[in-house]
Amino acid sequence: MPGLTITAPAVEGAPIAGRTQADLERAFEQRARELGVPIRRGHRVVALSQTADLVEITAEQADGGRAVVTADYAVGADGARSAVRQLAGIPSDDHPPTVAALLGRVRLLAPAGTPPGWHLTPRGWTVINVNPFGYSRVITFDLSGPHTDRHTPEQDLRDAPG
Repeated sequence: MPGLTITAPAVEGAPIAGRTQADLERAFEQRARELGVPIRRGHRVVALSQTADLVEITAEQADGGRAVVTADYAVGADGARSAVRQLAGIPSDDHPPTVAALLGRVRLLAPAGTPPGWHLTPRGWTVINVNPFGYSRVITFDLSGPHTDRHTPEQDLRDAPG
């Protein structure tokens, strides 16, 4: 937009609660294990049913097998496209995507010579949070439309049209 100046800090701000997402996930997992909760990875929730006493969740395993878990309750905290929320019939105010975005942690060849901030491109924006001591964060926004298939392998940031 003419006359609009958008800037970003040179480095990424402090994470929520002062801890990274990975640190928070490790802490939650550790606490769950302390409480005797089994942690299962490589599963995809495919069915959910509820009675007055419990919830039964069916998950597809990475090898194609199925696992059934019962619990007092289930929480649909598995993201914007929550399978638990959808299977429980909990409505969501979802909106279809209108842009394609890529985010990557990269090592810049010349961090001192890389201008930080928002940079207008022919199809959108590139945002660079320069970290001269390690990985920098690069985000591309292609405003011409969403990815054709968000489940395909990630596109290389060097090839991003944003």
